[in-house]
Amino acid sequence: MGTLILPGGHGFTISGTHDIDANGGLDIGDALSLVEYIFRGGPTPLPGPFNADFSCDQSVDIGDITKLVDYIFSGGTLPCLGQPGL
Repeated sequence: MGTLILPGGHGFTISGTHDIDANGGLDIGDALSLVEYIFRGGPTPLPGPFNADFSCDQSVDIGDITKLVDYIFSGGTLPCLGQPGL
């Protein structure tokens, strides 16, 4: 858990779980929500967009989808929970 301050002083709290659809787990629902957000203008990930930064590069893009799918289906590394700034 932490607080991310964006340019202009706007900030929000990061849950530290990356559960972007807020269903209580990190699963395919989060990947589908992320695809919807990035490509179709779907709802903003909860509690804010940078909770969907699975690649830890301070942006939300296709790399985050790849990282999440790798984690869910291939036993990839756990997304950057607890990293500074997240």
